[in-house]
Amino acid sequence: PLLLRPSAIDNSPQTADNQQMDTLRQRLIQNPRLRAFIQWTALFVGLVVAIYAATQNRDAPIITLFVFLYVITINFSIPVPNGRIGLVPMLAVSSLLVVGFQAAVLAMILGLVLAELARPIWHSIWPVGLGQRLTLGQRLGLDAAALIALLVAHQIYVMMEGILPLDAEDVSLLNTAGTLNENLLQLVWLAIAYFLTDLLLQWLLTLLYRQSLSSFLQRNLPGLLGFGVLSQPFALFGALTYVSVGLPAFVIFGIGMAGFMIVAWISWQNRTMMSQQLEQFSTLNLVSQSLRETLDLPAVLEQTYTQIHRLVVADRFTIALLNPDGRWEEAFQAQEKQSAQLLTDYQPDDFTRWVATHQQILDLDSDNMHYAAEHQLRPPSPAPAVWLGIPLINDQQLIGVLSLERFAPAQPFTRWNRELLVAIAQQASRAIPNAQLHGETVRLYALTDEALARRVEQLQALLNSTHDGVLMLDVSGRIVLLNPLAARLLQQAQGEPLSPTAAVQRLGYQTAAIESLLQQLAAGETPPVGRAVIQLPAHSDSNGTTPRYIQRAEAPVLTEDGRTMGWLIVLRDVTEEQERAQWRTQFTHMVVHDLRNPVTTLLSTMRMIDEKLQQESPPAELNEYVQNSQRVGSHMLDMVDSLMDINRLEAGQLVVDAEAMRLPPLVKRIVDNLLPIAHEKKIEVLVEYADELPAVWADEELVRRILLNLFDNALKFTPQGGRIHGRLQAEPAADPTTHEAGVRITLTDNGPGIPEEHKARIFERFVRISSGGAQVRGTGIGLSFCKLAVEAQEGQIWVEDTAEGGSCFVFTLPGIPIF
Repeated sequence: PLLLRPSAIDNSPQTADNQQMDTLRQRLIQNPRLRAFIQWTALFVGLVVAIYAATQNRDAPIITLFVFLYVITINFSIPVPNGRIGLVPMLAVSSLLVVGFQAAVLAMILGLVLAELARPIWHSIWPVGLGQRLTLGQRLGLDAAALIALLVAHQIYVMMEGILPLDAEDVSLLNTAGTLNENLLQLVWLAIAYFLTDLLLQWLLTLLYRQSLSSFLQRNLPGLLGFGVLSQPFALFGALTYVSVGLPAFVIFGIGMAGFMIVAWISWQNRTMMSQQLEQFSTLNLVSQSLRETLDLPAVLEQTYTQIHRLVVADRFTIALLNPDGRWEEAFQAQEKQSAQLLTDYQPDDFTRWVATHQQILDLDSDNMHYAAEHQLRPPSPAPAVWLGIPLINDQQLIGVLSLERFAPAQPFTRWNRELLVAIAQQASRAIPNAQLHGETVRLYALTDEALARRVEQLQALLNSTHDGVLMLDVSGRIVLLNPLAARLLQQAQGEPLSPTAAVQRLGYQTAAIESLLQQLAAGETPPVGRAVIQLPAHSDSNGTTPRYIQRAEAPVLTEDGRTMGWLIVLRDVTEEQERAQWRTQFTHMVVHDLRNPVTTLLSTMRMIDEKLQQESPPAELNEYVQNSQRVGSHMLDMVDSLMDINRLEAGQLVVDAEAMRLPPLVKRIVDNLLPIAHEKKIEVLVEYADELPAVWADEELVRRILLNLFDNALKFTPQGGRIHGRLQAEPAADPTTHEAGVRITLTDNGPGIPEEHKARIFERFVRISSGGAQVRGTGIGLSFCKLAVEAQEGQIWVEDTAEGGSCFVFTLPGIPIF
């Protein structure tokens, strides 16, 4: 805990003796532990003197030693539910044999009293929160049980004519052959009588706390047997040591006994602390999971309070939050026997402000609360007896203060309480900003436009990402991360090595591929990133038997220095997408089949009409109508063929008939065919190319349709009186050893252009972009065909920005291969 130091110093002139006395008095006032130690020491010395004065015989030193041993063994007893386990039975029997009944009772009573008085010193070495401390009533009950057990054991021992107290002659008599068995039997009954009486009385005490006999025996009997029965031979040994050798030897025996008790207590302490740490880790894991379950700020604050209230008792709980600009925003407050509430007009008290200013833990109780008053820190109302504040810090920025209060009478917060609360505060410090960000995003979503909507969609996509199966392997091929979806699919548990058979059957791997992947990971190599769609065995649903498709995406997990530390596999159910794609393909085939024959017939009819009209010299207008009809029909047939070729290209079934060809003649024919439309819209079409332009290796029919689509697209969006500029220039080969130089074709217009957010989707099938509010014509398949056709010929196509704001489409075609 942070101790505030008093700032006021009295500078009035005093003598050195007076100053020393004032300093000592001030230390005693401000250090209750030192004050308790001095008081207890004075009382103990007085009791020792009283013992010696009361006995006035040679037993005074040994009685004093027994009193010391009682104090040590009681205060260092191992706590059990509603009880304690220690060497009190051994001390009771040993003292009875050494000093007799009356002195043994006196030693036990004094030891019990002094043990109770020594508790303040003992508490200072008991780690806070370690085990359950007994109440005063429980301690008095156990003390009475020990005293009654001594009385009963003495009575039974006397009835069996046992010797009390032992002396040197009695020891020699014990070794007599005729009486050895009888004397040992008396001592055994002495130990048994004490143990059974003490056990019975402790069980009767547990009945007051509604603990069953089976629970009492299961929890306490092993320890009581170990300390109460197995220690009795050492009780006899200690008594014989004192009678035979004297007090110095018994002092050594007592030191050994005290050392054993302290070591046993320390061992129990370490084991209990380790158990509590494991429990703490488990609790923190539960806290982390519960805080991740929601991004609602009130729910996060409520979850934080619920988890803390389950572990640490407090009369009032508060989480005060700060804005990034340092203003107090709101506070979550909960009190015993009252419902929790969110305060929007919260004003912090001085304690909370101190924690926020210094960003340190402040722990105040009855021992140091006066320091706060000396520093003019006013407590909250009503004033607590114990106050603990912990700063909430995320990324080195203060976001709030967590405080707990206890009203009088109350115990201070323990070190274990503080450690646990600090750990939970760290979890909350990460969850609260996320919840605040989520709340702010939701609030802005209702007030802003499409840009914010995309951010919310991204956030929602992130939240929904857990619907995918996630599987991670380490370099040895062991599964180190496996979420439930992936576990159900793979039918393996986390921690197991990935089964190649399971990977082949359930993840769609080829046997050679999964073996190569595992070998590369084991060798420290980085396998290539992959993505594949696999078909799993069909499953039955309301529509019958439906195949299931899973998309498997995989990538390496790298360390900061680039080393491969694992392999991540993400599995996503794409069954619906595959079904839609299949339906779209089937629909496209149907449309192509139903349209191509009528369009072909229409074109053939128009050609026949044109030929007939040419023989009869028809009017010019009629010729123009027929030519326009032929042009429109050809364009429709190109669209049908493009739709059919798109499916073939996607399926890899279209054969590219590539040959060496020159682009300028083909470009000229296309421009000549489109000039009537350009003249009608008063659009200037200009194409530039060099005379020494290299030939390309391409399919002339595919290139014709690519250029026709791009020029038609430019005419469609270029305004009246606009300009279309084409340029053909040489393009260096990507690999001069396999191909000659190719050609780059650039087509620029001064239309409205393509918005930045749509450029990534411009080449998708059936995508139509409305630029500047203009009505969109077309089917949305032209650019999709262009992309697939260019890439099928080992070229590339993309769209660029222009200084004038129009569109600029660029594609490349490879040069002639070097055979």
